[in-house]
Amino acid sequence: MSFVKRLEFGNYTLKFGEKKVLLDMFDEIVMPSFLEMKYIRKLGDNSEYFFLDTELIILDDNAEEPVLGIAGRMVKNTKLKRDQIFKEGELVDDKDEMESAPSSTFLLILNNHRLILTREVAGAPTIQNFQSTSQYCLSQAYKDFINKEFDEADDAKKKNPDLERVTKKKLKEDTPSPLLRITPLPDKESLEDFIGRFEKINKLSIKLLPTNREEIDNDDFWAALDKGRENMGKTQQRKWNLPAIKLG
Repeated sequence: MSFVKRLEFGNYTLKFGEKKVLLDMFDEIVMPSFLEMKYIRKLGDNSEYFFLDTELIILDDNAEEPVLGIAGRMVKNTKLKRDQIFKEGELVDDKDEMESAPSSTFLLILNNHRLILTREVAGAPTIQNFQSTSQYCLSQAYKDFINKEFDEADDAKKKNPDLERVTKKKLKEDTPSPLLRITPLPDKESLEDFIGRFEKINKLSIKLLPTNREEIDNDDFWAALDKGRENMGKTQQRKWNLPAIKLG
């Protein structure tokens, strides 16, 4: 069976402590973390992940609110090893290795923090690989940012001893280390199919996770949920006890 490309979606939630999110540190940390091969995440001696062909693009040049995104590729550069093969009815020792670099293309829409990823070939990086690699690159960019801020403050202090001394501890308190979570998002069709599987739902739990302060747009989810609820029949008793939720 030939490999079939498909779009995968995720919500890219990035926070720096409780007060700063993705766009607050975009120029200083976020965009540098995506620069082509600036940071390389290594796994053992045979595999490494990195970004390639990345660029900041304009998706909609509306003068009042342009839509921007980061587009590029994520590469898994690895060596496939073998120790034996099955030949003429028996196992035969045959050590060999082959280089492989499957890739996925991605688009991160900055206005709503949505990630779109397509695996270009079999074995290409997944959304989970994207999260791990992006978290690593963000952490490295964060270290560079803290060091740069400290060095600049130290140089300024030498030129003007009256300035307040800046420590790395204080810089990290002002801007805590990045914490990334990518939540996979099903498309409209899969939501309807999922809800349609059930004749009866006895209990529903909804958990709202911290966001990047973007407006939440889940109209398709609620429409599909309501449609599935109506199909259960009016005789079913439905009682939802939802706690008060405060959105960050």
